[in-house]
Amino acid sequence: MAATTLLFEFGLGHFIENKPWSVLLADYDITSGRIWLLIPIWVAIGPTVVRRLRVSRTESTEFHHQTSKG
Repeated sequence: MAATTLLFEFGLGHFIENKPWSVLLADYDITSGRIWLLIPIWVAIGPTVVRRLRVSRTESTEFHHQTSKG
C-alpha cells in the first residue's frame, strides 16, 4: 500500500503534472518540515506495530491472570 501510494505520487507528479524530480523529492524533505514522508512509513509499518503491541498486551494480561490465581 505504501509503495503504491509513492508510485502514484511520483508518477502523477512527474508524468502528468510535469514536475521535475527535484520538486517531487523536496516534498519529502523532513528537514524542511515536510512530514508527508511519515504517512507512507506509518502505512507500511503501522499494522505490524499495532499487532505486536496487541500480542504483547494480551500476553501480559494472560501472565498477570495466571500469577494472580496461583
